[in-house]
Amino acid sequence: MKKYLTYFVLSIFVFSFSFSLANAQEQANKQKGEQVKFQTENQLQEKKENLQQERIQIKNQIQTIRETAQKNLEQLKEKIRAEKNIQKAKLMENRISGREIALERFDKAIQRLEQLKEKVLLITQKLEQETEISEVKNLITEMEIKITEAKAKIAQMSELLSNSINQLSLEEKTKLKTLGQETQALFTQAHQLLKNSIKETKALMPCENDSCIKEENL
Repeated sequence: MKKYLTYFVLSIFVFSFSFSLANAQEQANKQKGEQVKFQTENQLQEKKENLQQERIQIKNQIQTIRETAQKNLEQLKEKIRAEKNIQKAKLMENRISGREIALERFDKAIQRLEQLKEKVLLITQKLEQETEISEVKNLITEMEIKITEAKAKIAQMSELLSNSINQLSLEEKTKLKTLGQETQALFTQAHQLLKNSIKETKALMPCENDSCIKEENL
């Protein structure tokens, strides 16, 4: 599993770098003029489609790790129910419950980011029929990458927390703390990208009634 996780984390890094490279190339081509843009348009589209496939594969890997971790937690709960020492069983039950609550907080943060992203996408889909929104799309894609990276970190935490019913070692606690801090940093970056995408969207359309997402609500 550890070897699989290592490959998985490397896949996330390569995917993030590939998108940044494709995006940079697209911006460079815009500066060179319409002729170059026309010649490379299909290549860039193909590259982005490949990146989309990679993202789907990474999401599937994350789901597999989380499902395995959940099965492990259920097995640990079975051990707790089989424990005859009531005091010891209660201690182990509280330990598992605390781990589940910690993971749930991260999952809820992901859920909120994705809900806000969907609101922006709903507006941009309507706006796309009238104007160019490539910059907004790029910001949203970058945000999605940050969210995927955060999910990968959470998957690593879930794998770590479901390995044993015993108290975490100092090394495991240190690793868990680092993963938590890295996840929070990714949340911050994703949120900033979301705010930037909203600013770009607002610049492209008038705000009518409740059709605009208010930045103060983020």
